[in-house]
Amino acid sequence: MQLTPTKPDGTKAADIPNAQNPFLKGFRIPMRFTRRTLSSDARQGVIDLDTLVVNEVAELVKRAPVDAEQFIKVFGANLGLLFRLSGSAIKVLTAVWIEISHDVGRHSVMLSERIARQHAKAAGHTLTRATYFRGRKDLISAGIIAPATEPNLYWINPSVFFNGSRLKLVENPR
Repeated sequence: MQLTPTKPDGTKAADIPNAQNPFLKGFRIPMRFTRRTLSSDARQGVIDLDTLVVNEVAELVKRAPVDAEQFIKVFGANLGLLFRLSGSAIKVLTAVWIEISHDVGRHSVMLSERIARQHAKAAGHTLTRATYFRGRKDLISAGIIAPATEPNLYWINPSVFFNGSRLKLVENPR
C-alpha cells in the first residue's frame, strides 16, 4: 500500500493537492469469503423428480467477501482521548492494538514490556523500558486499559476500541 502520495514523475511529495485519493492507486483489498446460513428448514428439500423422493434438506447459504486483513474498530465517540495521550502511550497503545488484532471478541490483552518491545522491533522501532512503563501508566490513567488480577493481563475499554462485535461481548463476556 502506498503511504506517501507521489508526483506524476514518481517522486514523493507530501503537500501536493490531489483531485482523487492518491492512496487508491494500486490499492487492493486481500479478500476471503465467509459463508453464512440464512435458513435451514426441514420442511423444504431437494426432490428427485423421477422418484419424488426427498434427497436433501434445503439450506440457503450466503457467500460473502470479507477483508482478509486483521483489523480493529476504533469508535468515534471517544477519539478525543487519543489527543491527550503522550507519545509513550501511543507507542504502547499500538502494541495493544497489534495484540488484539489477532483475537476476535477478546476484551483483555496480555501486555508486558517484552511483548511491546517485540512489536516495536517488528515495525522497525525501539521501545525503552521507561517508555513502556510511562505509556502503560498513561493508558490506565486515560481509561483505555485497566489492570486485571492476573499479571500482565489488562482489560480493554470497548467503548474506545474493540476487535469484534460489542453486542456479542455484552451478551456473552468471556
